[in-house]
Amino acid sequence: DIIYQHDNDSKSKTPGVMQWLSRHEIFLMDWPPYSPDLNPIENAWQYLKARLRKRHNAARTHEEVWEAAVEEWDRIPRAYIEKLYESMPRRVAQCIQNNGYHTKY
Repeated sequence: DIIYQHDNDSKSKTPGVMQWLSRHEIFLMDWPPYSPDLNPIENAWQYLKARLRKRHNAARTHEEVWEAAVEEWDRIPRAYIEKLYESMPRRVAQCIQNNGYHTKY
């Protein structure tokens, strides 16, 4: 089974999107609204942005920005991604403990 988790953006819940997901038997994961702290990809995006800011060669075109982003994404240590993945049980437990409110993540 494929389960899709999204950030509750209204564009992710349009009738067209919902029909496509249903047709492809992709199920939506229940997710608290406005919960980027529960979504490890947000940490990865911040890491990537920080790496891009540290680059000495400023990208000038869309293609250069894309190439730089791909290069830096490929350089994210696997251990960092694993650490984010392993943090999920703690993130969820803290969300439950906080009655659904934001966590330290």
